[in-house]
Amino acid sequence: MPHRRSRFRPGQSQDRHPVAPGKPLSRAQRRRFCFPPGRPALYRAALSGERRHRRLAAVAVFVGIGFSLSYFFFSAFSPSSAISVLNYFLQVEAGSAIPALSVKKRASKSKALSRGFRVVALGGGTGLSTLLRGLKELVIRRIDERASPERPIADLAAIVTVTDDGGSSGRLRRENRILPPGDIRNCMVALSKDEALLGRLFQYRFHAGRGLIGHNFGNLFLAALTHVTGDFTEAIRVSSKVLAIRGRIFPSTLSNVHLVAKLENGRTVHGETRITASRSPIKTLSLSPRRVRPLPKAIEAIKQADLILLGPGSLYTSILPNLMIPEIASAIAKSKAPRVYVANLMTQPGETSGYALADHLRAIQTHVRHRVIDWVVANRQAVSPEVARRYRAQGAEPVDIDLGQLQKLGFRVILDNLLEEHGVIRHRTQRLSRLLLEEFLHR
Repeated sequence: MPHRRSRFRPGQSQDRHPVAPGKPLSRAQRRRFCFPPGRPALYRAALSGERRHRRLAAVAVFVGIGFSLSYFFFSAFSPSSAISVLNYFLQVEAGSAIPALSVKKRASKSKALSRGFRVVALGGGTGLSTLLRGLKELVIRRIDERASPERPIADLAAIVTVTDDGGSSGRLRRENRILPPGDIRNCMVALSKDEALLGRLFQYRFHAGRGLIGHNFGNLFLAALTHVTGDFTEAIRVSSKVLAIRGRIFPSTLSNVHLVAKLENGRTVHGETRITASRSPIKTLSLSPRRVRPLPKAIEAIKQADLILLGPGSLYTSILPNLMIPEIASAIAKSKAPRVYVANLMTQPGETSGYALADHLRAIQTHVRHRVIDWVVANRQAVSPEVARRYRAQGAEPVDIDLGQLQKLGFRVILDNLLEEHGVIRHRTQRLSRLLLEEFLHR
């Protein structure tokens, strides 16, 4: 039986047949993405009569020039040098040299071209970087003149939590008085063009050397650039340029903010690391200082977004810290874009032990005054028994999808097989990004 995604809306009985996923684009819709209005007719005119002969003659001239230039390069230079010179002119990937004249010509046609979608993802840790790794494949490249069904995203912005106080990030934060760079670094690597090489460089961790041991090269690079430029956001911009990332990355705030949690056992715990290590359930979470100014560019990105994504990631240490900045929550609440929560696959020991999916969303509603979520995307694929036993030994369980409670809370739910098992459980990045594309950008 072919696989079908399940889609649930408030008030819909669970006994009803689930709604089928969105239909593929029609021929007319695909043409609207690919051509300015009226363009096919111009093509037909150009291919008729005398104009057709002129075009063939022009093609012949350009082919002749191309062969002549190739002969010149390979005669005057060594083969490797000639190929390098030709590649300079033929290179079309992001970061390549594109003549200014062609850019101006494209700009003159911008009114007739689709501008593409603006997507904002908020979070932190490995969850956000996993999501970005799939979404970057949907971002328009520099060679693309317009959005297409395959690459509909014109602008991808990540808004990252900056409350980490452990490991290399925590050390740099305490000793150099900068914001923690670790989650920023993970997002840059996920969005980088050459993740295989530069990604490995930025993720490299020193295993020896006094003062170096335990640090990531990418963290040190960001710390050094922050001191050189005097601005953490400028350091992120320069680092992003080095990695040729497909998107933009913003810290949610430039304030030196920490987390404070009140636990069910009555204790008050300060700092993300201690909160994560605590085994008592979290009763309430707050920021210290309570009043935190958001980054203006992050607010602007939210206001312009066509799709807003929250998660996946640690509920109390990755998702909520961004939403507890009042201006960020307010901007999301006022947005007319779909606001989607990507559910975690597993509970997290010390943070969400025993939580069903509805409990995650209730915690967000408790801590955030505004309604910031309309849709929930969750996994319905079973975890293999062997992997489930291993995670259970560490105190983690698959997140229970309690559809009845979710419908009572007013959320629309989309279920799909999103699980990937390769030693650790992760979301299937390509499938998740394609699901988001079909459900929210091609509707």
